[in-house]
Amino acid sequence: MISIVLIALLLTKHFLVDFVFQTNTIAEKKGEQFNYLFIHALIHAFASALVLVFFTSITKTITIILFELIFHILFDFIKASKRLLGRFTFPHKLYFVSFGFDQLLHQLGYLVIVWAVFFI
Repeated sequence: MISIVLIALLLTKHFLVDFVFQTNTIAEKKGEQFNYLFIHALIHAFASALVLVFFTSITKTITIILFELIFHILFDFIKASKRLLGRFTFPHKLYFVSFGFDQLLHQLGYLVIVWAVFFI
């Protein structure tokens, strides 16, 4: 039951950081300038740490958020880079495929985080 609470909190955190609180500037520039992508991923990692600290040790929290930071940067770079999937724009079908694939990778990442919290 506690693992369901953790996944619900992480999914809610993801929605809030990616869709509610992300600025237009970060959304537009994270595919072009690494510093915006890094700030975006850092906000995700910090918000995850705020959740994880209630479920596991500080050491494990830090380890997990470092991995999340790296993978978030990687996933969003692939999705947002104009040389990669970011070249597809609305309403092109591949825009939706790349957007959905990016979100799937993030959600699977949260399942891995929950597994790490409770089984490593």
